[in-house]
Amino acid sequence: MTLITSSVQYVKDRANEKRKREKRVRVYSAYLEYKRQELQALLEKQRLAMEFHFPTFERMKYLTSQISDRIWERTLESEDFLQFRLGTGTVPSSYSITLNTNDMANREMDDLIEQSQKLEKVYKESSDTPVVANLANGPIGLIGKERVVKREIHQIMGQLAFFHSYHDLR
Repeated sequence: MTLITSSVQYVKDRANEKRKREKRVRVYSAYLEYKRQELQALLEKQRLAMEFHFPTFERMKYLTSQISDRIWERTLESEDFLQFRLGTGTVPSSYSITLNTNDMANREMDDLIEQSQKLEKVYKESSDTPVVANLANGPIGLIGKERVVKREIHQIMGQLAFFHSYHDLR
């Protein structure tokens, strides 16, 4: 009798454990998808903000022809005074991602934990985002073919002239 009771209990326990595991996978996968969408929205928001504050040279030429109110928008008090766009690249994200790593060293690594770590790795940097340099931090140097360096200097000067008053740049 005890053998039958313990066997039945064992089967029930295994079924309950399987249901709990399936529920954990379902709930955590939905949570990860929600967080992925949230992080993607933050990434796009950062990229759009950087594109707005540091537009391409072609966009600045268009804004100049339209006599945009963005001309000379940066002043000596502006946080982005003397900052300019170098191009696009991979930059650290403006938001932080923290994984709940309580006792992760003692826990067995499973697929769900690995998925959350992959999510963190993907969204901790923003690719194809404007890379910015700040002349207020000191001088910069450009190395390369003379033709390319001259073109870059013209673009830097164009950005500085567009966003900063000539009184502030003296």
